[in-house]
Amino acid sequence: MACGVRSWYEATVLGVDCNAETHCIDAEPNGNCDQCDTIDGRWIGAVAEYASTCDCCGELHMNDSQTFDPETNIGYCEEC
Repeated sequence: MACGVRSWYEATVLGVDCNAETHCIDAEPNGNCDQCDTIDGRWIGAVAEYASTCDCCGELHMNDSQTFDPETNIGYCEEC
């Protein structure tokens, strides 16, 4: 992470649920929360519109930075 840039988790305070201003007690420092079904306070359904996990390493990446196989729709990040 770049110097001086705080993650969503670090920038939010403990609250009842995960949203733009708060994270719940179940939120992980990496931004994932299975209890609220969110990533960085955003509902996973909304995140899926612009990001997905790499089918090789499993990390979340922006769709435009992945290579997708047109037949299988399997996507790989730049590192894989």
